[in-house]
Amino acid sequence: YAQLFARLLTENDFVVLNEVIFNQVIISCETEQLTQKTLALVQQSGECWCGGSKWHNKSVIRISLCSWATTEQDVRRSVGVFVKARSQAVES
Repeated sequence: YAQLFARLLTENDFVVLNEVIFNQVIISCETEQLTQKTLALVQQSGECWCGGSKWHNKSVIRISLCSWATTEQDVRRSVGVFVKARSQAVES
């Protein structure tokens, strides 16, 4: 599901920074500020959880898919939250 998550985020103009091999997806938006605002809004949504991190000294969002109960529907719903959060961050 990490590869699906990465593909769907890429299709929605997020930048996937790592080679998705197992369960980690590292993403960013167009700017560090937009990445940070998007992360905060995703976390506030309560729909899914992800953390912030640094990648080559830049702010990123770290997504870790680690529950055996995660479904494709969960991934698609979570991607929708990311898209909505970024839109809200752009507007604010």
